[in-house]
Amino acid sequence: MDSIYRDNILEHARYPRNFGILADATHTARLANPTCGDVCNIFLKIVDNLIIEAKWDGHGCALSTASASLLTEHLTQKPGLSRASGTSESEFLTLLGIEPTSGRLDCALLPLRALNAALK
Repeated sequence: MDSIYRDNILEHARYPRNFGILADATHTARLANPTCGDVCNIFLKIVDNLIIEAKWDGHGCALSTASASLLTEHLTQKPGLSRASGTSESEFLTLLGIEPTSGRLDCALLPLRALNAALK
């Protein structure tokens, strides 16, 4: 893994962005990774088909935490339901800048899968 991406993941794991509960969320989802115990709750405030605000809470490994932080940061920078719901797992991994091992893939993708569940 390139050190720039590794440093970015560690920065988001140490100082996660958009962490907390969004009291006036219009869409929410909670997913857990039974293999490792990671939990991710996604909260979205959607108005006129735009994501106005995105937050998350939960607990997990550094990769899961960084993924949730990066995802919510990405959503608030580029609001729009079609953009959010159209993000594939491979596109999200590109955003993360890493190729996790098969054992860590579910950790990295848990926030994206929670987002997709919230949008359904």
